[in-house]
Amino acid sequence: MASSLRVLVVDEEPGIRDGMAFSLKRAGFVVEQARNGEEALHLLRPGAFDAVVSGAKWNLPLKPGREAGLDSLLFTSRLSSVITGLPILHVLTPPAVGHPIEHPHLLQVFASIIKPFSPESLVAALWRAIRGDDHLRAETWGDGLVLLTQDKAYAENLHRARRAAESRANIVIEAEQGSDGERLARIIHLAGNRKAGPWVTVRCGAEASPDGFPTISDPHGLSGPSPQRLREEDDAVSLLYRADGGTLLLDEVSALSSAQQEWLLHRLRDRLERGVGRTPARDIRVIALTSKDLMAEVAAGRFKEEFRYFLNVVPVRIPPLRERLPDVFLLASHVAEHYSRTNARPALRLAPSFLLALARHDWPGNARELESAVMRAAVLSKATYLSKADLAWLLPAHVLASIPSDPAERVFRPLAEPRPALPSQTPGSIAKLGFVTDSNLEAVFADPQVPVTTTPLGTLVALPLGLALPDLERFWLLSTLAAVDGNRTRCAQLLGVALRTVRNKLNEYRAQGFAIPPAGRDRDEE
Repeated sequence: MASSLRVLVVDEEPGIRDGMAFSLKRAGFVVEQARNGEEALHLLRPGAFDAVVSGAKWNLPLKPGREAGLDSLLFTSRLSSVITGLPILHVLTPPAVGHPIEHPHLLQVFASIIKPFSPESLVAALWRAIRGDDHLRAETWGDGLVLLTQDKAYAENLHRARRAAESRANIVIEAEQGSDGERLARIIHLAGNRKAGPWVTVRCGAEASPDGFPTISDPHGLSGPSPQRLREEDDAVSLLYRADGGTLLLDEVSALSSAQQEWLLHRLRDRLERGVGRTPARDIRVIALTSKDLMAEVAAGRFKEEFRYFLNVVPVRIPPLRERLPDVFLLASHVAEHYSRTNARPALRLAPSFLLALARHDWPGNARELESAVMRAAVLSKATYLSKADLAWLLPAHVLASIPSDPAERVFRPLAEPRPALPSQTPGSIAKLGFVTDSNLEAVFADPQVPVTTTPLGTLVALPLGLALPDLERFWLLSTLAAVDGNRTRCAQLLGVALRTVRNKLNEYRAQGFAIPPAGRDRDEE
């Protein structure tokens, strides 16, 4: 099948990456490659690609202390903040040939294909991912806050919601306040065949609000055709007619009065046959949101059991964050990446102490509270990473004190005032550039994605352990080139490589969007 769609293939193994790229090119896709998740994130820009094939491995559960490399789920979390709704096909490797995959529930949430596979199977799986045949898809960056999970129970609920999206079956979403149940309902609406139909939201229990449900004082009309009853009836019927062919969202359905529940049950079940000269509304799918257990409400006499049966055809539950703490780390990464991109800042790293601090909070406000907390920490931080100190306002002092400090925090502490570099570099002397170690040797604590440009040769530069070799190579070459004022020949001599190698690498980095220092004094540079 011919296609002009652009696909980015990401895999650390060159042979596998080249093989997948070749298969997709033969199918008509325009393909580019990235060696790892960090390189892919640098290449990705809105509109640059139509889909991603990721061969990054699953390393689950996500937890503090396991941060070497960027696994497939964390890559997805950060990518969904960069480009909303970009289809991602995950290429998974079973633990051993003939053995089942370790986390099968994730196949219900993310488009995937399991090795080994044929070129035809890869192409077919990618088309399914692009069409969104089997999985819910984000429409805004915030949708990631309800679609990103590694929790088994929630994954099964999301899969159930996707299967129900194509039908007109009514759905009840049980979610605590702040869990973004309304956002999930909207995603379900857009995933089904009624996405072009109307979307009508009713705030139950808010009769005075413009989008509240009208007061129903006499659901059976026993009081006769009084002006008040007819006005209430017409207002309610008009509201439901607006939802014909689409979705009616009943927000906090448990707040409806007994009369409102009874009126809705009869009108929805009987398809709104009332109305002279009106075409009956026959195609309304109801999604009801509730923060309460409707069975408990029925037992307490506050909710009609028959109405619950009518609504609860497909139950979907969003577990609170306190029941799925590993998702906290995933969502925090999603929010931090979004903040960095939208504010043109280098990607904020989440230090182990920051993740541990997040895990010590029980998040009563769920995803909305987490989003606010991470955003606040990002806004107020002047560093390139977030640590437990950035959550001092959230947790009691004794809780923060019990969280181990990060290795970088123990080694580096900011100087009160940066001191100037030494005028000359001699063996054993280190430039004084604003960070000091516990042994009183000074160094630059660098972000591997941002080469240093004002640092003289001989400076001690600290980089995180576990950095991918391509990232290390790029950082060292561009930083050294800046230190020698763009002199390519001198840079090649210092690094012990051929001048041609330096030139080729610079062309590669320029194509990736990195700033290249201008050529220096030697004229054979370009």
